Amino acid sequence: MASKEVMVVTPEDINHHLVIDAAMADTLRWLIAHAGIDMDDGAIADFVEARALRDGAIRNLWELRAWCKKAIECIETVTQHAYNVGSEEDLPSNVKWSKQSYTMKWKAEGSSVNVVRFLSKKGLLTVDQALCELSVDAVVRASGIDKNKLVSMFPDDICEEPKKRTLSIK
Repeated sequence: MASKEVMVVTPEDINHHLVIDAAMADTLRWLIAHAGIDMDDGAIADFVEARALRDGAIRNLWELRAWCKKAIECIETVTQHAYNVGSEEDLPSNVKWSKQSYTMKWKAEGSSVNVVRFLSKKGLLTVDQALCELSVDAVVRASGIDKNKLVSMFPDDICEEPKKRTLSIK
């Protein structure tokens, strides 16, 4: 198993980072109070103006969030390692590992072709059924055609679907 690189977090780091100042605390309360509220145009304008005044504290909260994610990853990694040493019988009664699960992948380029051809010959799968499972990105990778070019070639067959947006604060 490959090793995993994580940020090392000490108890002193946690004590230092998990202290928020008054502006961050006030801003967090304000954000929670306004979360999910429907606003008319006037309320939106007021909210945007108030948000601009809290920009520095919001950015600090976002940085704290990023640090906490890394700290959580560190704690998860070292805890998992601690309970991965020894046998299952050595674990405390309140600790259990879930059954190991795996994902399947093709061993080599062209393996999928061999499997689909074999299953097709046996009547278990049609080539069309296999092709229906291909993603647009897989077709782009396999063909070497630019994605925008492929979309322009097949505008009735390919459409955009929005992904969940991520917020970036610097």
